[in-house]
Amino acid sequence: MFKGNIKNLSLVALVILSAFLVYLLFQAHRPGDYSGSDNQEVSRVPSPDSLIDAVEMANVGGPATATVVEQIYLVSSGGKPEPRTELFVAVHQDSLWLHWLNDRVLLVHYRDAEILFFNNKVSVKDKTGREKPIEVRLETQ
Repeated sequence: MFKGNIKNLSLVALVILSAFLVYLLFQAHRPGDYSGSDNQEVSRVPSPDSLIDAVEMANVGGPATATVVEQIYLVSSGGKPEPRTELFVAVHQDSLWLHWLNDRVLLVHYRDAEILFFNNKVSVKDKTGREKPIEVRLETQ
């Protein structure tokens, strides 16, 4: 009877530990806050209706590394990207460029990249204050 309780407690502990490890893994792969002083705007491409800007930012990983982290944000026209609102984060990218197919579809072109985070459907407030759904598509060259 006592041995059965120990087995049940061990199983519960194992489940809790597993859930915690999955949580840590998820946190490690979320986009980071790249809004520091090392972050530089690389390009800004307005949507065809000029209400939304697609903004490409680059951040050097710090003094110990030369890795450049590329991020793409969608902001209202003329707006500033907010931390943790990236829709695309990549390293080791080659030939990244942005192109609007129409007012609601943004194409992210690249030759090669290690994509760390990507969100293909986002909703952005445009400069009139209305929510605008945007589809983002990845396209390799």
